[in-house]
Amino acid sequence: MKIAIDISQIAYEGTGVANYMRNLVIALVKNDKKNDYLFFGYSLRKKHLIDKFLTDIKSINSRLEIRSFPLPQSAADFIWNRKHIFSLERLLGSIDIYHSSDWIQIPARAKKITTVHDLVIYKYPEYSAKRIIETQKRRMNRVSAECQIILADSESTRNDLVEVLHLPQNSIKVVYPGVHEIFKKFSRNSVSKILSKYRIRRPYFLFIGANDPRKNLKRVVAAFKKLKYSVQLVIIGLSEKIASRSNIKVINNIVGSDLPALYSGASIFIYPSLYEGFGLPVIEAMKCGCPVITSNRGSLKEVSGNSAYIVDPESEEAIINALVKVWTDNILRKKLIKKGYQNANRFNWSTSAKKIIQIYEELYEK
Repeated sequence: MKIAIDISQIAYEGTGVANYMRNLVIALVKNDKKNDYLFFGYSLRKKHLIDKFLTDIKSINSRLEIRSFPLPQSAADFIWNRKHIFSLERLLGSIDIYHSSDWIQIPARAKKITTVHDLVIYKYPEYSAKRIIETQKRRMNRVSAECQIILADSESTRNDLVEVLHLPQNSIKVVYPGVHEIFKKFSRNSVSKILSKYRIRRPYFLFIGANDPRKNLKRVVAAFKKLKYSVQLVIIGLSEKIASRSNIKVINNIVGSDLPALYSGASIFIYPSLYEGFGLPVIEAMKCGCPVITSNRGSLKEVSGNSAYIVDPESEEAIINALVKVWTDNILRKKLIKKGYQNANRFNWSTSAKKIIQIYEELYEK
């Protein structure tokens, strides 16, 4: 069986979709020695990032086929989402299974599968740019009509697909993403080195994802300002302005490999998002032994199980109470840390890849 996978989203380094695709491809290559894979991507300004990743993957398994094309995403959207011309077979030759990206749906004779991470463009369009909404809706129209199988990151996303797009439930398979192996509890000395690098002082609460308004930063900051404790709030990934305070530390960019140490050193990871299709940072924090406060929206309650302190993300008072409770109740903190480790072990890229390989094979046999 020959499987073609569009890995173009690799070009958007640091994003959730890029990390998902990168980790999935590596796990597939390591776990599937039977089937043939063709990994391909297209970009204009970021083609070099795709080429580097494809070269790295080829070094793991020389049998892999790799292709890249100097085509901007806007042109890909016009050719394949809008006009829906020029088939995948004309581009790549004969294939059996086509796994599309979350941005473009290419016409193909092959059996088709795709991954849908969330339906934020339908449920909360105010959080997305107009161009993103239009492109994603064009793609989802093609997906709804053509894909035999849709992979969803969570039961929550599967429910959204059924309720919003009226897709048949039996065509949607839930496969949880895994967590990269770099996420683990770091020693105190290792954490101290990273904290010194970013000039962070203990103790601190950690917040990640401030570039996206649905991450709920404004309520987190408002809640934090009402606390009377000698603790710092560390915010990673900021595009909007936050009033400067001695106990609020803003870091625009970090080295990805430093993130586990930041989780490991944090007293609380606060992630009261208004909507998620999965919520990977919650599991990353748990892997690193950090107690988590998160919300009851989207997939977050499902993914965190009974291993996080759950709040109503639209209630500033609920966020304040959660921070106070987890910060002051040492027994609760230890309980959340222990359960967090146990919960995080559910999410493993090798397990996820094996499930997806099985889905490929079942689709091929149909």
